[in-house]
Amino acid sequence: MLTGANANLAQHLASRPATAFRVPCSIQLQQKPARASFYGTKRSQRPRLAHNDDVQKQSFARAVGKGLSCRTTDVALPIRTRPARRQCIVRAASSAASPGTSPAQAAPESAKPPYYLHSWRWRGHKINYAVAGCGPPVVLVHGFGASVGHWRKNIPELAKSHQVLAIDLLGQGASDKPLLEDGYSMELWGELLSDFLAEFTSGSKPVLVGNSVGSLACLLANSKLPEGGLAGTILINCAGGLNNKAVVDDWRLKLAAPLFWLIDFLLNQPPVARYLFDRFRTRENLRQVLLNVYTDPAAVDDALVELLYGPSCSEGALETFVSIITGPPGPPPSSLMADVKGPLLVLWGDKDVFTPIDGPVGKMFAALPQTRPNTTFQSLPGENHCVHDDNPALVNGVIMKWLDQLR
Repeated sequence: MLTGANANLAQHLASRPATAFRVPCSIQLQQKPARASFYGTKRSQRPRLAHNDDVQKQSFARAVGKGLSCRTTDVALPIRTRPARRQCIVRAASSAASPGTSPAQAAPESAKPPYYLHSWRWRGHKINYAVAGCGPPVVLVHGFGASVGHWRKNIPELAKSHQVLAIDLLGQGASDKPLLEDGYSMELWGELLSDFLAEFTSGSKPVLVGNSVGSLACLLANSKLPEGGLAGTILINCAGGLNNKAVVDDWRLKLAAPLFWLIDFLLNQPPVARYLFDRFRTRENLRQVLLNVYTDPAAVDDALVELLYGPSCSEGALETFVSIITGPPGPPPSSLMADVKGPLLVLWGDKDVFTPIDGPVGKMFAALPQTRPNTTFQSLPGENHCVHDDNPALVNGVIMKWLDQLR
């Protein structure tokens, strides 16, 4: 979702003095190895969330009850290490019953996400992903702080003619949030996405669709694939980097740079990091952050807030947040374009406050069709950063029309 998390944290500081999902597989999740220490301290000595394990389950349960995709996953959740690539998951928008249950035994219609959830092990870590539909593959990649559920309004439409796969990036959503020796980076997420494509779309030409930092991950994966490896790539309000340190030539970010560096310093102090994180991730603050990146206030409902709040209760959420905010921004989109292949559709809400259309990244993409073939830039008047969830009818229509042209 959010590339400007540190900007919103700065704004926040300035203003202050379920049911387990059944997966048809017999391979059980392996026990996680012990994590390395964080900030040079033992995990038992670190500041902990003031929430027990039930908080996340209750949070996800509330989201599921409102029709979202978030479901609690226990340690015993079976893992599909390599589902059949050609398997078609055909489900209506209201979704079929979970495997092993009859429609009469299934949850109420309002509680069913429009896809099946699975898990995949990547470099020893569990990666959550969703599958729906049948046809040419389309792979959806969310932004920072979001998850597969952020595509819940897009998957049913796309799944009418395509097989849709949506991934929770490592450290996000229901995927594992390990403490990584080298930290989180855009390059890491690009490698994850490349391996995900090789595992589940090998032999076909998928279309990549990303929002915010998910778009940048799509560009990184695209740049590493051979010519003809993708049918196309769709970027929705592409981020300039993993965090706000990426865009150094935007006057707005230059003015805020000292505050961003101060936040980096504070987040590297364990007690301060815990204090700031617990206040940043409150439901009330998350709602305000979402209202800044949505045009329609009605779209920022309790279910959407839970979609972001639930993962913040997970083990490792603080460490992941600190690593992303204080880490390197990664390569800017402009440095990748020479290696990006295939047709490209760029959608941009012209009211985006995180990656403004008149900022350096927006201007670069707006001018790209003049120098790059098979490139379309479409401004979306009155729309904001998360337009795919804010105005799904508009985005679904544009994407489906473009996908039809690829055939």
